[in-house]
Amino acid sequence: MRNNGIVRAAAVRIALIFISLAGIAALASNCGSGLLPEGAPGSIANPILIESAPFTDTRDTSVQGYYDVDAYPPDVRDMGGPGVFYSIVLTQDMTLSAGVDCDAGTDVDLFLLSSLDPLVLIEAANSTINRFLTSGTYYLGVDTLVVTGVEKAGEYTLTCSLSL
Repeated sequence: MRNNGIVRAAAVRIALIFISLAGIAALASNCGSGLLPEGAPGSIANPILIESAPFTDTRDTSVQGYYDVDAYPPDVRDMGGPGVFYSIVLTQDMTLSAGVDCDAGTDVDLFLLSSLDPLVLIEAANSTINRFLTSGTYYLGVDTLVVTGVEKAGEYTLTCSLSL
């Protein structure tokens, strides 16, 4: 009888280990292509909507970013680190002024796009974009630069304004 109890206890332990491993696998599969669950705000699938201007948003690509994009052709920089995406809908022709500011040790760049699928780059900048745009939907990517294999992820502040 005692051996039967040991066998049951071992079976329970094995079942718990299996359940734990299955849970870890499920969590890993839910991570998608970034640091947050797929479809969370800021991913390429669900950009953060800039509803009004002036607009300011502070985030940290090391904890709130996605590995959605490695490059923005024809730009040749290695943007393989995590990034955050925003969308803005213009109902009339306007000038968009966007800037990104980050601390020392963080290197995120700014990308203005007319499409996310496929990526259509309008302009790329280290920190500031001023561009006249016709009415339509546009996207801003704040993406982490990779230098000699090291991601320069960290906190940034994005500011946007619009003018006629």
